[in-house]
Amino acid sequence: GGRVAWSEVQTRTVRSDATPPEILAVAPQRDARISQESLVVEVTFSETINPATLTPASFQLVNENEVPTADGSVTYNAGAKRATLTFATPPAPGRYRAQLTNAVTDSAGNSLPPRRWHFTLTETLSGQFVTYSDNPGSFIIAMDMDGDWLIVGATQAEINGNANQGAAYLFTRDNSAPGGWREVKKLTASDGAAGDEFGRAVAIDGDTIIVGAPSKELASRNQGQVYVFARNQGGPNNWGEVTRFADAVGTARFFGLEAEIVGNTFVVMPTSVLKSAYVYRRSAAGATDWTLLKQVTLDTATQNFGAGEAIALSADEQTLIASVPRAHTDANQLNEGVVRIFQQDAGGPNNWGQTGQIQASDAAEDAYFGSDVALAGDVLVVGSSFYDTSQELNATGKVYIFVRDGGVAAGWREVQIIDEPETLTRVRTLGETVKVDGDLIIATGDSDVYVYQRSTTNPEQWERIERWQAVNEPAAEFFNGIVDLDGTTIATTATLVEGAGPAIFFLELVRP
Repeated sequence: GGRVAWSEVQTRTVRSDATPPEILAVAPQRDARISQESLVVEVTFSETINPATLTPASFQLVNENEVPTADGSVTYNAGAKRATLTFATPPAPGRYRAQLTNAVTDSAGNSLPPRRWHFTLTETLSGQFVTYSDNPGSFIIAMDMDGDWLIVGATQAEINGNANQGAAYLFTRDNSAPGGWREVKKLTASDGAAGDEFGRAVAIDGDTIIVGAPSKELASRNQGQVYVFARNQGGPNNWGEVTRFADAVGTARFFGLEAEIVGNTFVVMPTSVLKSAYVYRRSAAGATDWTLLKQVTLDTATQNFGAGEAIALSADEQTLIASVPRAHTDANQLNEGVVRIFQQDAGGPNNWGQTGQIQASDAAEDAYFGSDVALAGDVLVVGSSFYDTSQELNATGKVYIFVRDGGVAAGWREVQIIDEPETLTRVRTLGETVKVDGDLIIATGDSDVYVYQRSTTNPEQWERIERWQAVNEPAAEFFNGIVDLDGTTIATTATLVEGAGPAIFFLELVRP
C-alpha cells in the first residue's frame, strides 16, 4: 500500500459571548423635568442589541398608578447602539418611570440587567405674540435681547418711499402691554437710502445699540456701514444716533453684516476681501467716543469666505470668537468650517491675537461648522447647520458644545454633539441659530426651537427639555429661525397665519 498524507489539523477554542449588555446613557436623565412635547426616551447600549427584543413591553413608560403608556413605539439604531421610545400622543404631565426588562438581549442572547429611572413631565409652555408698528411685509431677520430690552431688525422696511432701506424696532418689557412687551422706538439711519438693508445686524447692551446696514453704498457699492445709538442721545430715553462707522480703507464689502456689543467693546464682521473683524472701543460706559481699536485679520490660508460668518464676545470683553463656516483644511473636503479664538492681549496690549482654532471632531464636507456661535462664561456653542447626519443630502444639522480647557491646544474641549431624531424626517439645519445663557442652550432647526439644560449630574452634558413648534401655536404659520435668549426669556420671530404678517413670539421659560 501507498503512503497516506495527513494534513496538519489545527484546533481552535471557540469562546461564547456570555457578557451581558450594559446601558451607557439614558435620556431624559434621572429626576429630570422636561415638557410633554420634548419627550423622547433614549437608551444607549454598550453593544449591539437584538432589535426583536426591543418592544413596547420590554421598553416602556409607567405612570404613578403603575399603568404603562398605551401608544409607545420603539425604534433601534444599530450603528449608534441606541433605542428610542416615542409616543403618538404626549403622555399627560406627571412623574413617570422608564424601564427596560431582562427580555432585552444582545445578539448572543445575553439578557440586559433590568433598569429603571424616574423623571417628571411638565405641560408644554405657551408664549405670547407681539407685533410691531408697521410694514407687515418686512420680515425680522435679526434680534438681540438684553434684560428688559429687545431690538429687532427688518431690512425690508420701506422708509419715506425708499424700498429696503430698513429699520430697527426697540421693545421693552411691560406686563400691562399685550404680550408683555411694548414697542418704544423705531430706529432709522440719518443718511438712509433705498437698498441699505439697515437692520441686517442688531446688538444691544445697556444703553447702547449697534445696527448694521451692510448694503449701504458709500465709496463703493455694498460697502456697508454700522450705526451707534445711545439711550439718552437727543433727550431722556430718546435712543438717538450717536455716530456711524465704515471701513476707512473702503475695501470691505457688506460692512455690518454681523455685529456684537459687550460693555465698552463692539465688533463688526463684514464679508470682506480683507477677511477681518473690526474691534471698536470707547473710553468709559456711557461715553460716545467710539474709536477703531484693532482690525483683526483672520488667517486666510485655507479659507473660502462668504456670507454666514458669526462672532461672539465674552462678558469680560477679553475673548473674541469668529467663525468661518466656509473654511476648509482639506482641499477635498470644502466648507467644513472652523472657529477661531482671539484674546485681547495675545501678542501685546490690545493686539487681539489668535490663540486657538477649533473644528468638529467629526468634520465633514459642506457641514458649515460655525453657522452660528454663542459664548457664555466657559461654554462655547457652535452650530453646524448643514451637517448631513442622514447621508441623504438633507442638511439635518448638528450643535457642538465646548468648554474652556487650558490643557488642550485650542483652549477649548468638545464635550457634546447634539443632533435630533426629528432631523432625519422633517427638521433641517439644526444649529442655524444657537444661544447660551447660564445653564440653558437654545438652537433652531427649520421651524422648531429646541431648549437644552445642563445636567445636574454631569456639568459637561446638556439634555433637551423643550421643543417649541409653530404647529402648537394656532396663530403662527411658522417660526423663522431667528431666536434669542436672556435669562429665562426666549424670543423668536414668527410669521402669522392668514396674512397677518410677522411678529415676535415670547416665551418665559421656568427652569426646572
